Amino acid sequence: MDQAQLRHSLESTIPPPMLPLLHRIGGEGERRGIPVYLVGGVVRDLLMNALEREKSGSVSLPHGREEVVLNSPVVSRVPPAWDADLDLVTEGDAVAFARELAPLLSAAVKAHDRFGTATLTFPEGSHIDLTTARRESYSRPGALPVVELGASLEEDLFRRDFTLNAMAVRLGEPFGELIDPFGGRMDLRNGALRVLHPHSFIDDPTRIMRGARFEARFGFRMEPETRHLALEAVRDGRLETVTQDRLRRELMLGLEESSPWACAERWEDLGILRSLHPELRTEEDRLRRIADVLRWFASLRQKETPDRTLLYLTALLSPLPPPVAQEVCVEKLGLPPPKTERLVRCLEQGPNLAEAAPALDPPALTKRLKSEKLEVILYAAALDPSAWESLGAYFQVYRHTKLGFTGNDLLAQGYRPGPEFGAALEATLDEKLRGRLKTRRKEWEYLLAKLEEQGVTPSG
Repeated sequence: MDQAQLRHSLESTIPPPMLPLLHRIGGEGERRGIPVYLVGGVVRDLLMNALEREKSGSVSLPHGREEVVLNSPVVSRVPPAWDADLDLVTEGDAVAFARELAPLLSAAVKAHDRFGTATLTFPEGSHIDLTTARRESYSRPGALPVVELGASLEEDLFRRDFTLNAMAVRLGEPFGELIDPFGGRMDLRNGALRVLHPHSFIDDPTRIMRGARFEARFGFRMEPETRHLALEAVRDGRLETVTQDRLRRELMLGLEESSPWACAERWEDLGILRSLHPELRTEEDRLRRIADVLRWFASLRQKETPDRTLLYLTALLSPLPPPVAQEVCVEKLGLPPPKTERLVRCLEQGPNLAEAAPALDPPALTKRLKSEKLEVILYAAALDPSAWESLGAYFQVYRHTKLGFTGNDLLAQGYRPGPEFGAALEATLDEKLRGRLKTRRKEWEYLLAKLEEQGVTPSG
């Protein structure tokens, strides 16, 4: 594909004003002597789309200098570039450049001079992040990097986790040129994850978990040397050098993937689960059942939104006894106390609820569930699909069922308030939940009969 073909492809498929905006930013950079590049996962995804098109026979990528095809009409697991905010790197001062761009592009700018970053926000709400090219060093294994601004593009790319994330697209001239100093395109073609240097997992052990996530999402595999380095880092306890927050964040990101069981499988294979607890193993079936339950609950069209990642984390830790799972949450992951308490309750009460729910009549089920956390109910449903019918009836019918009157109506009829009020109203609601009171009149008659049984009559 030559440059003219690329330009035509871009102009015919990238929705406006994305393409003119990228051209404008690249051109403004050229005029100021500041090379600008599109970087990050979006470049990987764009190139994956192009490779999928090549495999489908719709385009042939040239060898030598590559122009990235920034579109994909084929159905793909890779998101289109314009579905995400864009990350740009400049070989020059990104903050000063962003401040000059803002009035030209009718954008608001938020700058962080200390970090060499700026964000342009456009009227329709989209964002572009600009970052000054940087190099990084690590004071100790697992620490956050020490950043030095003013690096070259190649130095900036070298600090990244894997070769497939260490590519860039030039936005100046020639527009769309792929910059690939570490062979990321070939690794993409081969489905291989490769670190950029042997100390990568020592510097940042969370890259191991991120690599497992990419393996699960894209069907890639770590190439042999990278896998060896990952296994060695886990065996040497490198993950223990990472803060709880960073470890938890990477774990949760994996559980947010569309197939979290695939992430868990890769974590187990790499020894990551054993680093959390020696007895921890993947329960793929239980993780898949969480996905089934979430789809089922969505079909009920309720107002609540369950904590999906907490449910998946519960399933992940379910091979452990509840007290041990709690220990992992607190000591390894630093999970906030409310979430930890909910997770432990899922593990403790979920099995009992799953067993009991199908046998409970509507009033008993409603009393059992009305103060229960949503995640506990859904975790129980994941343990036993035979409970779906009764739990679904609770969500859609039982918990919304009310009587056609209140205690105030009894007061208006001359009844004096007392403990019998509550008991009679509760008994009437129970009978309605059983389906035996079809009209408001039947409810009222039943209520008065219950009061009379207790010797309560209207005064006066």
